[in-house]
Amino acid sequence: MFSILLRVTGLAVLALALVLAVLDITHSISASNLVVTPLNDLWQNISASSLEWLQTSVTNLHALLWDPIVLFILQLPGWLVFFVLAMAMMWAGQPADNRFGRFASR
Repeated sequence: MFSILLRVTGLAVLALALVLAVLDITHSISASNLVVTPLNDLWQNISASSLEWLQTSVTNLHALLWDPIVLFILQLPGWLVFFVLAMAMMWAGQPADNRFGRFASR
C-alpha cells in the first residue's frame, strides 16, 4: 500500500518537474538565451513566509546546515530538484522482487 502511494506521488512530482522544465524552455526561447529558474525564486514567488520559516528552523538546528547545504539545493533549477525527488520516490516505491525467482514453486 505504501509503495503504491510513493509511486503515485512520485509520478505527480515528476509531472510538476516536467511542467517546470517546459516553463524554463519557453522562457529561454522567448528570451533567446538560457533561462533557468532556481528553486529559491519559485518558492519566493509562491510563499515567501514559509521559506523564511524554513531558514529560521534550519539555522536553529545548526547554522552550517543552511549555508552550504540548503542554499546549494535552493540554487539548483526547480525542475532538477523535483525530478531527483520524483525518481527517489519512484525508486523507493518499487515493489519488492520475488525472493524465489519467477518459476520457483513455494
